[in-house]
Amino acid sequence: MEKYSKAFKAYDIRGIFGEDIDAYFCFIMGYATGQDLVQKHGENASILISSDTRKINKDLINKYIIGLTQAGIKYLDSVRISASADYPYGITSSSAAYYIGQKDRDMTAVFTASHNPAEYVGIKCFNRTAALTATTHLQDIFMQAYNFRKGKTIPHETQLFTPNDDLVTKKVQGYYDSIQQKRAQLQKNHKFVVDFCNGAAVSFEKTFYESYANNHLITMINDYPDGTFPAHEWDTGEAKNYKQLIEEVQKQGAEFWIMFDGDADRIWIISNTGEIIPGDILYAIIAKQILQNTTEDKAICLYDCMSSKIVAETIKQNKGNPQITRVGRFFINNKMIEVGAIAGGEVSWHYMFGELWCVESVLIAQYYIMKELESYNDIQSMIDQYKKYYKWPVQSTIVQDKEKILENIKSAFSQYKQESLDGISVYTDTYWFNARASNTEDKIRFTVEADNKEIRDTVVHELQSIINR
Repeated sequence: MEKYSKAFKAYDIRGIFGEDIDAYFCFIMGYATGQDLVQKHGENASILISSDTRKINKDLINKYIIGLTQAGIKYLDSVRISASADYPYGITSSSAAYYIGQKDRDMTAVFTASHNPAEYVGIKCFNRTAALTATTHLQDIFMQAYNFRKGKTIPHETQLFTPNDDLVTKKVQGYYDSIQQKRAQLQKNHKFVVDFCNGAAVSFEKTFYESYANNHLITMINDYPDGTFPAHEWDTGEAKNYKQLIEEVQKQGAEFWIMFDGDADRIWIISNTGEIIPGDILYAIIAKQILQNTTEDKAICLYDCMSSKIVAETIKQNKGNPQITRVGRFFINNKMIEVGAIAGGEVSWHYMFGELWCVESVLIAQYYIMKELESYNDIQSMIDQYKKYYKWPVQSTIVQDKEKILENIKSAFSQYKQESLDGISVYTDTYWFNARASNTEDKIRFTVEADNKEIRDTVVHELQSIINR
């Protein structure tokens, strides 16, 4: 069990193939999940499988299904969009899987390691309300199944199960229709480039863009499935991964470009000047548009503790109720459900919508951004309206002792107002910052925002000195 313990992260299951996760891990996880579902929902318990474009997922899903059926699961199907020999279970973005799986399945298991490098694999699970299953629970049931099956090999055969492809097809079409209904409201046509990064967006999202291109001039690049990242990796936090796309935008004379991560639950946009638009500014725009189209009084919009002050200010200006949360899609999703929020957003470009059961949709996010763009001549002039403060992008540093560093930061700024919702946040009259330990890596992440560039840079330098000491 110790070998597999590193795979259970704060939000999902994720690790290096062959070290943290292997075929036996997936069999045990499938067996544990199947037992848990049958215990909770009876013999008619159902599960949906989806996958990103990592080719090893085929073998891992095979073993997972053997475990499920050994535990008594009879109603099991997959989102077979773009199915092929390499991807027999299809390719689906997390955004699409959330929509397709909710209401009709007791659980959906998405085989993805998101933006992590090619050697990583992973699984995230959610229930009928599209709420992610707590990783602590998954680890508990895994441990029980692992101990029960100890010394036994993986069976060769699965039991019979009953797929429901018609239901999946109807849900897929329903999602397309709901997005197209919104898109039809847009008045302006645009010329933009989409980088699918050879990831999960090459299936569902690409199909939508192909039908949408009759109104817009859309150039698509890296739009075929390949989990080896032939063009560049999926981590859009790395500037080197933008190089190809920026060149394509300049060559095409496009207004802006769009880029997705590996499982396409995050969306990045670059302006016509080549500027990567910060995730919190995009969320301020999205929240504004949602609030302007709701009749709810003081509707709640959640934002994470690394977001610019412009987010809360924009929400208030549009008669919303801004509420701060911990960083992390898992926490924001659960908090949205708890408080009935109409929107939730992170600096890391995750945007969740109350209208979609509090989960992400990259296509809905793009709709709201383009809706705001209708009031401007170009995307850069739109973004400039939200640049009120001087913010340092979230910076990550690999460290040995995350907790000790946070204590050192807390001590160094002890004379100022501090909050500990997530890591440490310090607030002064002229600047604020947040520093927190990564939930999935041995890293400290921090961001600083100030009234002017000089103050910001001074605080950044001081934090870097403490972290690198």
